Amino acid sequence: DITKIEFSQHKTTWKMNPLFRYTAQVTNETNNPMVDIVVKLMAKNKSILWETHTDNTGKAELWYDIFSDSGKQLISHIEVLYNNIKYTVNTPKPFSNGINFIQLPVVCNAINTVDIAFVVDATGSMGDEIQYLKEELKDVIGKAQAQNNQLKINTGAVFYKDLGDDYLTKLHDFDSDINLTQKFINEQFAGGGGDFPESLDEALAVAIREMHWQSQARARILFLVLDAPPHTDINIINRMHDLIKEANQKGIRIIPVASSGIDKSTEFLLRSLSLATNGTYTFLTDHSGIGNAHLAPSTDSFKVELINDLLIRLIQQYTYIPACNYTAKKDTNALNNENPYNMYDVTDNIKVYPNPTADKCYVEMPQGTEKVFLADLSGKLLNEIQLVEQRKIELSLAQYPVGIYFIRCKKQEIWITEKLVVSR
Repeated sequence: DITKIEFSQHKTTWKMNPLFRYTAQVTNETNNPMVDIVVKLMAKNKSILWETHTDNTGKAELWYDIFSDSGKQLISHIEVLYNNIKYTVNTPKPFSNGINFIQLPVVCNAINTVDIAFVVDATGSMGDEIQYLKEELKDVIGKAQAQNNQLKINTGAVFYKDLGDDYLTKLHDFDSDINLTQKFINEQFAGGGGDFPESLDEALAVAIREMHWQSQARARILFLVLDAPPHTDINIINRMHDLIKEANQKGIRIIPVASSGIDKSTEFLLRSLSLATNGTYTFLTDHSGIGNAHLAPSTDSFKVELINDLLIRLIQQYTYIPACNYTAKKDTNALNNENPYNMYDVTDNIKVYPNPTADKCYVEMPQGTEKVFLADLSGKLLNEIQLVEQRKIELSLAQYPVGIYFIRCKKQEIWITEKLVVSR
């Protein structure tokens, strides 16, 4: 619904229309998620409408007509290529009608490499944000690494300004030594700018095209720290579209960190960037003490947390995968502690049983609940169930991969959540 109400006028500015989504869920023969698998949405004329990679939950988000330039090609199928063998879903259904499930007759494909890039606006208004990275980045990466010592985390950075400044972009390519990335960041200072837009397109071009992203990775994350949009010349807007496509082709997820000074047009662009690359939109608030006043986001509610905790949580959400021989704990308290970096406060207002489950489970909601939502570990909506009078429903999760899920509903305008584990 971000294209409605106050955002509607900005679709024309950025020529982005994130409405038509197809979701593919790829698992292996033991129902574990298949990570970093190339998935394509194909037209009947055999052209590729969208190409991306599955994330750590095994899902691929495929967009149709997002830039309104596809010529209304008729959709033929979803195509997955693994070990030079094609697997297809003919006449796929849009997300509004459900998820397209694809099971590959292969073993678990655990990958431990993670690439994390920081693309940072370095113009004059970004002094506080740059100082934060100087002081806290090493702590963030260190704690994320400590959560999972099997991960091989590579970090890199691109700093950028605008035409006419002392430089346009500065690049530090990926390195497994966080100290080298930290040293590069420590050498950067805010300055220049002058007008509102900056050369964001140049920075993304360097990050996506020149950084050496791993050919196989559990996650490729691009944190975009900025307080201004790119210029709105039509050539730059078209270039942004091309860069979004290229990011998807490489499996790069863009996570904007919106800082003080952005407007609603920029928020729409950043939300669209994150949607189109399977990322998420994040933002600083006035609680942070960083920068000047911050724009209130267009959302019904949001949770305020320390930025260190936010970054660590996102890294963990985007890199967590169940082990190939995963067996869920049976104790409810153990379930709620099994994934300590989840994005929801788990409550006891919803009853879910049996939990863990291999297939069916029953969910009992509080009085007055109108809708029930099933979400995955990263908060992504998987199913929405409209209730009439019943407070108890039956869910079938046979097609979903092994892992952690969340049942959510609203109780008197407050969101409440319960954790659900699928185990086989």
